[in-house]
Amino acid sequence: MPEAEQYLAEAMAYYEKASIGFYGQVAAGYLGNTYKDMSKYNKALGFIKKFISMIQDTRTLLSWHNVYKLFMVNVHILNKKKDVDLHEVEDLIASHENNRLAACEAFGARFIAEIYMHIDDHQMIEAESWINHAIGFNTKYDTEWELARDYVVYAEWFLKGGDSPKAREQLTTAIGFCEKCGADGWVEKYERDLATL
Repeated sequence: MPEAEQYLAEAMAYYEKASIGFYGQVAAGYLGNTYKDMSKYNKALGFIKKFISMIQDTRTLLSWHNVYKLFMVNVHILNKKKDVDLHEVEDLIASHENNRLAACEAFGARFIAEIYMHIDDHQMIEAESWINHAIGFNTKYDTEWELARDYVVYAEWFLKGGDSPKAREQLTTAIGFCEKCGADGWVEKYERDLATL
């Protein structure tokens, strides 16, 4: 992850220097994801906001605007912020359901699942429904890396419900997809996580 952070930060600097908005947006988006994976939520939020702002400025990647707003809510919740506006979340989910860009559908479904899973303990049924939506979508399009991410979220869902055997099963499936993708670092990480279950 530190190497990804370094190269993405360099890319961001080059794109901003050259005023290439589209690629700067992509770098900002990936930096947001990288910091989220590193549990550096304040930094993640900074780049997610930058991504959203750049979309508004350049009017490109507009389909991702709502997805990254969902991502921002997700990271706020992971960062232990309790001032999440549930009406805003409902509006974002309604907008997401009208988005027909395939990649946005997959990312957004997983973000919604995570929001429901972490916002409180009363939304677990909705969380599972959205996890299964993401898994179904990514299975249909055979996007193995995204499937790995979906199954990691599903493992977290089972862990939150106290079902360690099912969590291990989901994490093992995620590891299999990571191996297919050649994501060796993620295989090692998830194998360490699996050993603690």
